[in-house]
Amino acid sequence: MATTEQKQNSKDNAEDFQLPADLMNDLSKHAASFINLYNNSEPRMRQIVEELKEITAKIKKKQRKVKKGKNAGFVTAGVVAALGLVISPFTAGFSLVMTGVAGAACLGLTAEPRSRKAVKKVQNLVDDLLQIVAPLKSELEEINNLCENLQKDAARSDVEHIIRLETHLGKLLDVVAHLKTSVTTNCLIHKAHQCQEAVDGCENMKTQLEDFRESTDTN
Repeated sequence: MATTEQKQNSKDNAEDFQLPADLMNDLSKHAASFINLYNNSEPRMRQIVEELKEITAKIKKKQRKVKKGKNAGFVTAGVVAALGLVISPFTAGFSLVMTGVAGAACLGLTAEPRSRKAVKKVQNLVDDLLQIVAPLKSELEEINNLCENLQKDAARSDVEHIIRLETHLGKLLDVVAHLKTSVTTNCLIHKAHQCQEAVDGCENMKTQLEDFRESTDTN
């Protein structure tokens, strides 16, 4: 017969051990929470992405203009340089000085613009998205931990499904983590792409979790 101490230890162990069924219920609850949070947040998340697209479209347009301007600058600088060299014997070298000045001016006028306003606007939009994503990220981390615990029960038929789900979770968490890096002039377009990737990843995760909940409910 078990002693009182043995019974107490057995009770404590039972309380510390969570059955796979309980883990699955917890996973389903966190999945439902993520889905609800995303459904409520999606309109603003999509709006942020669209605003970023507008900003990056303007940046790309400016970049094309700058590229054309640089090409024109090189041509003009070449003509001025050639002319300066031709007439330099008659102008005691003054034309050579003017050649350098004119060439530099032609190239300088077409230098790529660095818009602080654009950087600030993109940073504000990214910060808004990060604030929205924060509770979603918390749910994803809980789901990820539950998936790791469920994988320990290798006898379950749905372990492969859990592994696939965990793989998608890991990729999305990485994308969200990269959003935290500061926005600079040189990474505006890349940062906008990361935001698009994060929102699309959340949409895909919602679908994955809905499928997962449906498959486990039918088992």
